Amino acid sequence: MFLEYGLTDRLTVQFKGDWQSGEDAFVEYEGRGPLEIGVTWQAWRDDRTAVSLYAGYADGGEGRNAGYAAPGVGDSDWEVRTSVGRSFGGAGRWGPSGSFVDIQAARRMREGLPDETRIDATA
Repeated sequence: MFLEYGLTDRLTVQFKGDWQSGEDAFVEYEGRGPLEIGVTWQAWRDDRTAVSLYAGYADGGEGRNAGYAAPGVGDSDWEVRTSVGRSFGGAGRWGPSGSFVDIQAARRMREGLPDETRIDATA
């Protein structure tokens, strides 16, 4: 489940949570996944570009708290993230009417698991 609520025109609060049930080669698991709460602040925006900053906290659950870790491993995480998105106009008569590119960089500081640096891109 993912919920996001706009507190102001430039500030949102987000909540993520899930219930997990799975089976790996050596373990079956079922339980709450990590619960995450965070805030996103739109730092800058013009007609085509937006820059935002995110800070969040996640409480580990009984399920997978990281895709590579055994179920239930990992306690809590703090994450900071910056995101830059840009829209582009149409590509002429035969191209798409518009495009959007989003690039994000994040640092996740974990208790009980290795810290992570993430780079995400969407086009």
